[in-house]
Amino acid sequence: MSFEKIEHIKINKKSGEPIAKNSVKTYVTFLNRLADSGIDTIKMLIDEHKFVLWLIDTLIDGDTDADRALKRQYLSAIFYALEMSTDADRKPYYEAFQKVKQNYGKN
Repeated sequence: MSFEKIEHIKINKKSGEPIAKNSVKTYVTFLNRLADSGIDTIKMLIDEHKFVLWLIDTLIDGDTDADRALKRQYLSAIFYALEMSTDADRKPYYEAFQKVKQNYGKN
């Protein structure tokens, strides 16, 4: 299954240039993994954020540095998909990202 096509172009905030094609490919890969579990649209990411966060925690059931890095990759892909959404729509994912970011290197 595939995640819906992302039409917008994410801009790197530091350079002002579009993000690298390899980054886009990585994000799409993670979004497609979510699509395999039934989350295949931006609307679903917004409406089902509790399920999505539970799903990520279930798929990556650990708290090592590698586990947290993988969770951050999923969340970064979600931020890519939600680029054109409101801050309120991104907030649950931002809070989750801060939790895995705060634990970075504490193993």
